[in-house]
Amino acid sequence: MLTITYAGRLRDSRKGIELFFDALEFVWAARPDAPARVWIIGGSPAEVRFAARSALARPRVAERMRNDAVTFWGRVEHESLPEFYSRSTIVIVPSFREQFGMVAVEAMMCGSAVVAARVGGLQDVVVSGHTGMLFDSGNPAALAACILSYVNAPELSAWHGANARLWARERFDAARVLPLMEASLQPSAPSAAAVDAAPAEELFMEQSIADLAKAAERLSGRAVRHCQSLTSSHSLSFRIDFDSGTVYAKQYSRRPSSIYTIHGDQAEPRLLDPALYKLSLMSRLSALPYVPTVVGRDDAAGLILQEWADAAPPLAFDETRRALGALQREIAETELLSADALDAFVDATGRLPTDAGAVTGATLRGYDDLAAKLHAPVHDGMLACRRMHPQIELFRIAEFFKRNQPLLPPHYGVRALAETHRLLQLRPFVAARPVFAHGSLKVEHILGPPERYLLCDFDQTGYYAGPLDMMHWLWDYVERQDAARDTTFAGALADAIPDDGERYLAACWLLALILNKDLVFVMRGEWTRLDETMRWLWTFGDTIRALALLG
Repeated sequence: MLTITYAGRLRDSRKGIELFFDALEFVWAARPDAPARVWIIGGSPAEVRFAARSALARPRVAERMRNDAVTFWGRVEHESLPEFYSRSTIVIVPSFREQFGMVAVEAMMCGSAVVAARVGGLQDVVVSGHTGMLFDSGNPAALAACILSYVNAPELSAWHGANARLWARERFDAARVLPLMEASLQPSAPSAAAVDAAPAEELFMEQSIADLAKAAERLSGRAVRHCQSLTSSHSLSFRIDFDSGTVYAKQYSRRPSSIYTIHGDQAEPRLLDPALYKLSLMSRLSALPYVPTVVGRDDAAGLILQEWADAAPPLAFDETRRALGALQREIAETELLSADALDAFVDATGRLPTDAGAVTGATLRGYDDLAAKLHAPVHDGMLACRRMHPQIELFRIAEFFKRNQPLLPPHYGVRALAETHRLLQLRPFVAARPVFAHGSLKVEHILGPPERYLLCDFDQTGYYAGPLDMMHWLWDYVERQDAARDTTFAGALADAIPDDGERYLAACWLLALILNKDLVFVMRGEWTRLDETMRWLWTFGDTIRALALLG
């Protein structure tokens, strides 16, 4: 059972106890069955009585209080706090103001993930997405979404908690902090304290890469001279210059996939070790001509080393289209699965009830099970839920909006759901034969000189229905331009994909990927990006018309 802990003053409104109660009301409104208990630590007997009466003003929280799922512990001895923190799944710090955040530091040192408001010193203490989450201050629904991420994927708290312990004990241990504090008081040595001036995430990356460099030394038998971070996701990637030679290093994190943190039980089967899943794929891809050769692999660290290849020089649009088009065709011709297996998959998915009004959670789980079994030979027999078909993903997103309506800004939920339904109503379910694809093709993934281009970052590689790669790199390119994105993208896509059915699947992928990206941020308490998506959603109809999908 999830244990959600608040520790702090109950009479100080700046500490956010009322916001926390509001968030719990949202949690149990969205997930009445959420297996969670709440511990509230702090306050005199009178303050506890006042806070408890306040909590009873929320009907769902009051019901859980009657069922003993909410416990007010009152003031406890400071020496007892580590016991509470170590038994907590997540510790909540919902403050409206916080100069530092001692509760967050102490909880992380005990191995608890921390969900805190994005204010003051908490932004330097909690590394959002790695040791916990930072939610938009003053937004109880955003806090509730963070909590539900841990409900949907209980293994997330273990990953965040392990990172939190290492981060807090390295960064905030007294043996390290005291010399820095003393140095900050010495005008003659200002640089000694400047070490801590970098953003928390940057410092976390440096610390993590330094630890991984030691594993790379053991793996390769060579001394590391220099490391350069290339990280753009939860999986750390970096260049290593050894005393002889250079490699590309990547650590696949054991963070549960966003498909689990967002969709919970609607995404099955569950994958127990995401790092091993991706390491097995990279080892298999290493033999292919468009992939840099794997030269080392450490399963315990989730680390893989590949031969170094420089990024390709900047390319004009037409050059990029030719290079990526050639690579896309080469990837699509890769045969990691037999034709019989693909045909059997198409036949099985074609029998699923996928009319817009007939799709249920069981339908989605049925497709996920078929997709996991199809990919199992690629991943040494491991099963995991995979996004493979854009219409299925739009069905899944629609289910999310229906289940989690209390968590979403109404204007966003209505607009996104309307566009989702509009696309789904344009065509019946397409039981397309999946093709092998990179999964997130971008221009910066091109490596090497023109005579033999290579690709990197195969995190999302697998079999997909529809022209995912072509759509992805075109949209990524157009999104960076100042021109009107919708019509420019649609024109380029129509030129690249003459087939009407393929254009429809590309449009479905576009909407599914953008909304899924939104939901990643929603479930991490970061709602500000929704305003940008809203501006795009108002003109999505222009894209549909420009792709000639209305007949």
